[in-house]
Amino acid sequence: MSDHFYFLQNLLEKKVTEEGYDLIGVQSVPKTNDRLLKLRTVEEFLSEFDQDKEDGTISFIVGIRPKTKTKGSEVIIEQISNADEENGQSAYLENGKLNEVFLLKNAEILIQAGEYHLAKNIYKKFIQANQSLHLAYQGIGVCEELEGHLELAIKNYEESIAYHPSLPVLKFLIKALITQNRAKYAIEIIERALLFRGIDSETQFELLKVAGNITFDQSEYERANEFYTKALSLKPTADEIKSNQAAVFLKQGKLQESKRSYEDALSSNPKNLLALLGIAEVHFNLGNRKEALFYYSEALNIDIKNQKAIFYLVKLSYELKLYEMAEKYLKKYIEFCPISASILYSLAGVQFHLKKYVESKNTCEKIIQIRSDHEGAHGLIKKISSL
Repeated sequence: MSDHFYFLQNLLEKKVTEEGYDLIGVQSVPKTNDRLLKLRTVEEFLSEFDQDKEDGTISFIVGIRPKTKTKGSEVIIEQISNADEENGQSAYLENGKLNEVFLLKNAEILIQAGEYHLAKNIYKKFIQANQSLHLAYQGIGVCEELEGHLELAIKNYEESIAYHPSLPVLKFLIKALITQNRAKYAIEIIERALLFRGIDSETQFELLKVAGNITFDQSEYERANEFYTKALSLKPTADEIKSNQAAVFLKQGKLQESKRSYEDALSSNPKNLLALLGIAEVHFNLGNRKEALFYYSEALNIDIKNQKAIFYLVKLSYELKLYEMAEKYLKKYIEFCPISASILYSLAGVQFHLKKYVESKNTCEKIIQIRSDHEGAHGLIKKISSL
């Protein structure tokens, strides 16, 4: 017999005796996949009671197993146990208040373990104690969002902001609102938060940047420019904001203003990828082909996988007959990106113009392996063969 059997038998005997009953017997069901054997065992056990039906005997079938602790429960129990042993920490401080650092840390552990219900219970304790309310509502909001309850998440984020407009919870709320396509309300929240007393300049800057990005995505370019201008007044060297403002001018067709803003961004950060792509586009629209080619190549030096940059670099290389540059970057691009027939065909064409006929033919054959009906590749092979 297993330990479980004796445990259950002793426990039941004690409890039913206390209540004025006699324990007639406990039968262990064999641990096997043979369902027929299990049924036969139960049938034989029950037949013993059928012989005397009128004595008030009541029969039950009970299943037990060791209680399974959730991952989060195990973690928090271990954390609390360790804290008790090592630091003497507990849920309450000597003054009777909740131990904020200790409990919030364990709430985070539970969230990481996916135990959102248990984490919410901790946060609710703070609400009941009227303590650290902004953190409590923020934590509940995070749990609700992770559980997919977006409306409840938004409600709790708003409660948190009412007590203290911290940047993390504002970002949580704004993200949730944008997910619900409520950009207008997100902007209202930001503008309201900017009026709070005591809000630091870094938080103001981040909020203005977010507001600019939201309005830019909504094609409200003038309003986006206003937010970006205010952000720059707080941090004049912010290359990301300068680049975003340049993108506004580009959308508005103000190419010279856009060019100056992109140049300012690159003077602060020469590796700003969006600024490199943006100024390349400006030069392309202005008809400055060599300058556009230069900036697209600089963008590829940072991100060789950038499809826009490789497309325009190849296009401009053909126009300017700078085939060596196109070959160099196409080969690099192919090393890191999934091979496509269109990219290989561009490489084959460049190699043909460089009079690398063998390499061009080999590239065309690779194309045909991918797309047997590729007319361009077949045509280029014929052209090479006729030389």
